[in-house]
This record gives sequence, structure tokens and C-alpha cells, in this order.
Amino acid sequence: MRPDDLLTAACRQAGLEETGVCVYDPVLCCIPTRALSRVPKNCRSLIVCAIPYYTGAYSYRNIARYALSEDYHDLCQKRLQWLCEALQAAFPGEQFSPFADISPFDEVEAAVRAGVGVRGENGLLINPRYGSYVFIGEIASTIAFTPALPEKKHCLRCGRCRAACPSGALGEVFLRENCRSYLTQLKRFSLSGQQEQVALGGYVWGCDICADVCPMNRNARYTPLPEFYRNICAVLTKDNLKRALPGRAYAYKGRALLERNLALIGRQAGEAPAITLAKKGETQDGNHHPGGVSGI
Repeated sequence: MRPDDLLTAACRQAGLEETGVCVYDPVLCCIPTRALSRVPKNCRSLIVCAIPYYTGAYSYRNIARYALSEDYHDLCQKRLQWLCEALQAAFPGEQFSPFADISPFDEVEAAVRAGVGVRGENGLLINPRYGSYVFIGEIASTIAFTPALPEKKHCLRCGRCRAACPSGALGEVFLRENCRSYLTQLKRFSLSGQQEQVALGGYVWGCDICADVCPMNRNARYTPLPEFYRNICAVLTKDNLKRALPGRAYAYKGRALLERNLALIGRQAGEAPAITLAKKGETQDGNHHPGGVSGI
């Protein structure tokens, strides 16, 4: 079996079918991180995986969709590690190094080059099947797999995400210091208006506005990966925060930051909204999916 066929078969077995390959380019290594040391010295290919996470609408949530499930770093790393081990068995003597979010690569650019999706005006990768509701994982390999030849590199460029962004973060240049998602993660606000943006946003962690209005997300499919349906927490409150925090993507920021954000959005709303959590195995849209839903 050809190397490309073995790769395709291994990706299918790993549940990572939205996968492509691009030629390794040192220019892609643009993010300073210790993870750079794990890139093989004779790296020739990047295997790029779009890992879908959409589990339902959860219109009542105060957590961004990507953080509803257990820590995605761990969930993605397990899939990528399984794929690495399968490839290592198929290609003894070659090297395969996985990266899940904590990566030295420009992940969106690598994914576009690998034909996994297109770049949105909001900077997110948009996959044809799963929209922008995907994580990006890479495997740096010493094998020269056949690279993709993507026809499209950009989204519809309709401008809806830019128009909908309430803080003006999306323009010709991305203004990170204005992005509500970024602001919910700041331990200290350094510019005027930043605290107000968190209060107005209604999210304890993250923001989904630019993704919600994207027409390329309109028919995004649910993730087929069961681990993303386990222990979903769509709403953080003062009462459940201590129990909800362990094992979440936002746990590393600590309780104090999340309690601050809860206080800010609570004061803006005037009172805590009435919350009805979905039943086990049922999402906000009424569809049943594996794994269940938990209000913690």
C-alpha cells in the first residue's frame, strides 16, 4: 500500500477524516514556544487535522462553544497520539510529532495549505463540513506525503463577521486587545472600555458572535466524536464553578478570573437569568446525541 493510502486509512481509523497534508515550510514556524523543539529536524510534511467539536446550539450558554466539553487539548491530543502510534507502526524509523493548539505553527495557514478549509475574515479556519467549529491539530512528519492542492483559500468574504463584532476587533488588521474572547481571559484590564466589553458580552469565557453570524456555519454538522459530548457544561455560575473547573480548557486561568467575569455579566444583566439545563443526552435543539449533557 502506498504511503498516502496508509495515511488515509490510519486517519479514518483515528476518526480524523478531515485531514490533509502540506509541505513543511519553516515559515509556518512563527509562534515562539518550547514546542518548536519537538519538530523533527528533517521534517518534510505537516499532516493537518480539523477536529470537529460542535455539539448543539445551547443558546442559553455563557461559555464559548469550544470550551463546553472537557479540555479540548487533552481530547485532541489523544486522537493525534493514536494516529502517531499507528503511523509509527506503519513506517518504522520515521518520526511523527503531534501538536494540539500548543503549537509553533501558524495553524490556520497550515490547514489552508493542506486543503482542510479556508480562512475566514475573522481569522478562523472554516471547514466545508463542520464550519469554523473545529480545532486544528498537526503532526510533523519526516515522510514526504503528497501535499494537497487547494483550489480555494478564502471564505465568502461577505463581511458579516466584521459587521457583527461589537467591539471592532475585526478589521483590516485584527485588534486582539478589542476582542471579547481575548478580554475574558485577561487577568487585568489595561485599556479603558475592556471591562465594559466583558460585562456587555454575557460570556464568562470566550465569545461566539463572529462564528454565529457566519453563513458558512449555517449547516455545520455535529461532531461524530463521542468524547465531546461528555460532561458538557454550558453555564457557569457561582454555585457550580468549583465543581466545573477541573479538567476544563479555562481551568488554567483559575477561579478568581472566572468569578470576576461572572460578577461583571451579573451586574450588567441586573440579575442572574433563569437557566434550564438540557436533559441527559439532549442538546438545546432537542436532538439526542451520545455522551449526555451536564449542568455540573
